[in-house]
Amino acid sequence: MKKVIFLSVLLAGSIGAEAQSGKAAKAAFDSKPFDTTLEALPVGYRGHDCSAIATVLKKQKTDKDEMETTDEYKARMENMSSIKIGPNLTVGDTIALRAEIEPERGVKYMADARMLYIMSQPQPSMMYVNEKGPGSNWVSLARTEGRERRYQASNAYGATVTVTSRNFKTCAVAFTNLGHAAHESIDVYLSDVGADVARRAKAGVSFFYVGKLERPFIKAVYESSLPKIDFPFESHWTGDAVVIRLEQAWAVEAKTGEVLGKREFSH
Repeated sequence: MKKVIFLSVLLAGSIGAEAQSGKAAKAAFDSKPFDTTLEALPVGYRGHDCSAIATVLKKQKTDKDEMETTDEYKARMENMSSIKIGPNLTVGDTIALRAEIEPERGVKYMADARMLYIMSQPQPSMMYVNEKGPGSNWVSLARTEGRERRYQASNAYGATVTVTSRNFKTCAVAFTNLGHAAHESIDVYLSDVGADVARRAKAGVSFFYVGKLERPFIKAVYESSLPKIDFPFESHWTGDAVVIRLEQAWAVEAKTGEVLGKREFSH
């Protein structure tokens, strides 16, 4: 069962003081386990480095060998928890991965009901990340875009359009405990919220996926969207997805570091 936590946050301690100052330089990626008890984050907090984690995980043998039993494979995967993925970070530690949120699409305020939704929109993929279903959802955390290409295409009825094709290279996060649904979102929901909080969220918010790396730890991303006559665009995504069990989603005001809300995932 999913539990939603609504927070009225007071900035405190050294982290809070840094957040209030608004003068923090661009931070490096975190090199320590994420502290889920915090009520504020440093301004500019970037979370953990998806690409660096993926680089370490790709060097490990995370697939089951045909010569090992299921119990042997599970035992080997449990031993993965001690592998270092940073100076003071191991596979078994809690990590926080930051995603960009477009305020116009990802922040919705219902003024009459005083309800605020801050959400991300995962992308469906047919990558297998556990034994429960045919696929997973993933979210691009960092991407580079290749050269844009255009070409002419037509359908069976002779209609012709110019298609714009883009290739993206990504480092993403995939989830072992979420379903495979094309329109599923991961949102933080706040009730009885005034317009001042909504305006702050609209001005800029950081979204963090908090959890622990879980078997199979790393998977390849390959996702394509095909063009249509009324939408002549196609995209091709490739790269790596670090695999986690999602424990919390955090919505954080970018300007101050204040945690606007958290949502817990227990399944």
